[in-house]
Amino acid sequence: MKQPFTLAALVVALALGLVVPPGVYAQQPPAKEAPAAEASAKGMQARVFQVAYRQPSNLVKALEPLTSDGQSGKPMIVANDSTMTISVRDFPENLAAIEATIKLFDKMPDPPPARPARIDSVDVQISLIAASNDEGLKETAVPAALSPVLEQLRRTLNFKRYRFMTTLTQRMREGLSSSQGASGSVADPFATGQVGDRPAQYDYKLVQPFISTYESGPPKAGGQFEFNIVLSRVTNAAQVNVGNATPIFDSQRIGISTGILCREGEQVVVGTTSAGAGDKSIIVVLTIRRATM
Repeated sequence: MKQPFTLAALVVALALGLVVPPGVYAQQPPAKEAPAAEASAKGMQARVFQVAYRQPSNLVKALEPLTSDGQSGKPMIVANDSTMTISVRDFPENLAAIEATIKLFDKMPDPPPARPARIDSVDVQISLIAASNDEGLKETAVPAALSPVLEQLRRTLNFKRYRFMTTLTQRMREGLSSSQGASGSVADPFATGQVGDRPAQYDYKLVQPFISTYESGPPKAGGQFEFNIVLSRVTNAAQVNVGNATPIFDSQRIGISTGILCREGEQVVVGTTSAGAGDKSIIVVLTIRRATM
């Protein structure tokens, strides 16, 4: 037979939580979160997606917004770069969206644009044109490539006649030496057909040459360009022409020194040199092109 609680025992039992007063359970309905969470977790599935081209860890950020946000049975998404896989635990509809997104992003990346081969050498073409007001200067045909330049010279300079002398080609490489160039001789630029016509000696060089290559544009070449030509003149032409004297020659050295920077294919008038009393001049036109075998 159970002994009834005394008042003192009842107070102690309440303090220790051993006795629950009547009506307490009626005021607090049983929690339902656990059954709902279990049902939610039961609806989830797990899948492993294989990635072919992209790094799986880089795709996770794009996939996370597609997962559900349930508090219990929380979805799981794990990337493994070593196996090229992404493991996901979520509802079927979210898994379908994740699969479609992976297919959208997991494509072979576009190849980088091909870089042009480095250009370390160019062919420098130097064309020489004699200009004069002397009616006796016979003009010669110029190469077709120089025709636009000659037309521009006629419009801007005051010379009456122009004679094409020659075109010199020199291959130059970057970094081989501090200066590169050539020398030689050409027919007298202002030949008259009389006694005293002698070849002219020339030399030119490009000091500290450089070649610049840009992926977005044509190559450039430049440096300090120096050109010199030595002209010979008969100082006693009148006496020589009548047969009363032996020709006496006098040499005149004229030249150009200037910095240049040319794009491939451009025809640049580097400068003019005054020869004689100002009614004669040597015009230097420079063009560069990438070297070919």
